[in-house]
Amino acid sequence: MGFPKLTNSRKYYSKQTFQIRKKLLHFSHTRIKKIFKVDTIIKLNNAEFETVNNSYNKIYNHFNISHTNHKKKKFYLLVKIKKKGLSGKNSFKYPILDSNIGFIAQCKKVQNKKNYLKLNKTYLKNSALKNRNINSLKKFMLAKYHSTLKELDKKKKLDLGVAITTLNIKKKIQLMSYLYRKK
Repeated sequence: MGFPKLTNSRKYYSKQTFQIRKKLLHFSHTRIKKIFKVDTIIKLNNAEFETVNNSYNKIYNHFNISHTNHKKKKFYLLVKIKKKGLSGKNSFKYPILDSNIGFIAQCKKVQNKKNYLKLNKTYLKNSALKNRNINSLKKFMLAKYHSTLKELDKKKKLDLGVAITTLNIKKKIQLMSYLYRKK
């Protein structure tokens, strides 16, 4: 089973919305890549972001559903999602990103479409999971993608498999100062 096509999936990368104090500022994806000298942005939920914040200068394993386009040796900006976005068959809403702290990370390894049952448990070690087991990962993924891919039921989401990006956290940055200066 392939990854389902979203009708508005190109929009996901066209702009990034950051909340700076009470204002929402929009930046083109290309502009963000230029400001921070990264390949793209990896958006993290609260649990993922706290894990990265506590594992600064260490390895972190990030999980996505089915497939990721991350590439080995490339640099990524890790930011916290302040308010989740929404995507479905005919709808799309941008997530609102936190403008306080971010991280620059380098990708060490990428694996796509891994079957949950064949997953090496060492990948669970440096992740946002509280219980380091496969069932915990499945629950985590279903919670993470609860408001996206709404046209798929739980079983179909899990059948897509998991993508793993192993990141080396390099640098902690104050996003707000960068974003205000560069606007």
